[in-house]
Amino acid sequence: MGIRSDLVLGLCSLLDSEGACTWTPTGVVDVLADPAPVFRTIYPDTPDIAAALTAYATGGDEPTLSGSVLMLQVRTRGSLDDPGAAEDLDDAISQVLMGNYPITLDTGCRVSVIIRVSSSPIGRDAKGRMELSTNYRIMVHDPGPHRG
Repeated sequence: MGIRSDLVLGLCSLLDSEGACTWTPTGVVDVLADPAPVFRTIYPDTPDIAAALTAYATGGDEPTLSGSVLMLQVRTRGSLDDPGAAEDLDDAISQVLMGNYPITLDTGCRVSVIIRVSSSPIGRDAKGRMELSTNYRIMVHDPGPHRG
C-alpha cells in the first residue's frame, strides 16, 4: 500500500481502538453501530451519523529527507434528528488525533506531527443532514529509493 492508504487505514483503526468510531476494514457496518462508523474516503447513505477520512498531498515535502506532508480531510455527517451529531463526532475524532504523536499506526505508518488546520460546515446533503469538514496537516515518515 502507499503512504496515503497506510495513513488513512491506520487512523481508522486507531479511532476504533480509542472508542471514537467503529471501523471495519470491509466497510460493512451495522447501521446501529455505537460509536458511529468511520469509512475510507466516502461514507454510504446509511447510517446517518458517520465519518469519512481521505488523505491528499499538497506539497511541502523535503526532497532529501524522509518526511512527507500529507493532509487529512475528516468529513462527518449528522442526522435530521440531531444535526449537532456531526460536530460531536468531529470533536471525538479530534480528541484522538490532537497531541497523539509521535505514533506508529498499526499499518506501520509513522506519524510525527498532527496539526488541525481548518474546520468548516459543508452544509446539508441531499437528505438534509448536516456535514462538517475538518482538515489536518500530518507529517509522516515516507522514505523512498531516492530519499533518506
